[in-house]
Amino acid sequence: MSALTPPQERQAAWRLAQLLILGAFFLLAISFQSQQPTTIDGASLNPVTSGASTSTSSVEETPRARSFTLVASGELLVHEYVADVARSTDGTQWDFSPMFSRVAPVLQAADLALCHLETPLSANNNDLSYYPGFSVPFELAQAIGQAGYDGCSAASNHSLDAGTAGAASTLSHLENAGIGAAGMATSPEQAGPVFYDANGVTVAHLSVTDLLNGATLPTDPAWLVASLDP
Repeated sequence: MSALTPPQERQAAWRLAQLLILGAFFLLAISFQSQQPTTIDGASLNPVTSGASTSTSSVEETPRARSFTLVASGELLVHEYVADVARSTDGTQWDFSPMFSRVAPVLQAADLALCHLETPLSANNNDLSYYPGFSVPFELAQAIGQAGYDGCSAASNHSLDAGTAGAASTLSHLENAGIGAAGMATSPEQAGPVFYDANGVTVAHLSVTDLLNGATLPTDPAWLVASLDP
C-alpha cells in the first residue's frame, strides 16, 4: 500500500503543475508567432504566389537503370595450320574473315565486343613465325574489325615474341582497323585502360599478364606490357 501525501506537499505539487502548464502555453505562443511571416507596413516579406505550392521539397527522379550487352571471347591464336587455311593460292595474302562468319552476327549485335589477341601481328608479313614464337599475318586485324569486335586485350605471354617492334606493329595494325587494344603500349600516354561507350555506359577494359616467354616482368619500360604485379 502506498503512503498518503501530506496536504502541504499536495498543495505545493498543484502550484508547481500550474506553473508548468502556464510555461507550456507561453512556449507554444512564442513558437506560433515565430512561424508567421514578418511584415513591414503591412506588406509580407515572404509572400506566397497564388496557386503555387509553399513546399520546398522536390520529388527526386528515380535514376533510369542503364545496361549494355557484352560479348567477350577467348584468345585468337594463329598457329601455322590456321594461317595456311587463310592464305591465298599465290601465298601473298591472308583472309581470316570467313573464320568469323558464324559469330559475326552475334558480335555485331552486342553493344560491346571484346577479344583476346594472343599473338603479335607482323609489320609486313616478311617475318612470319609460329609456335613457339609468334609473328602472324597482319590481315588478322582487319578480319577482327570486320567481324564486329570493338577491342582486344593484348597482354599475354606472347606479347614480346617479336620484340618491341612486334608490339608496335601489333598496336598499329589494330588502330588502323579501328580496334582498341589494352595491355600493351608504345608510350606512357597510351598505357592503361581503354574506355568504351557501350549504350551510354562507360566501360574500362584492362589487360595484364603475369609472365612473358623469354622475357621478364616488369618490362623496360614498364608500360610496354601491362604486368599483373606492377
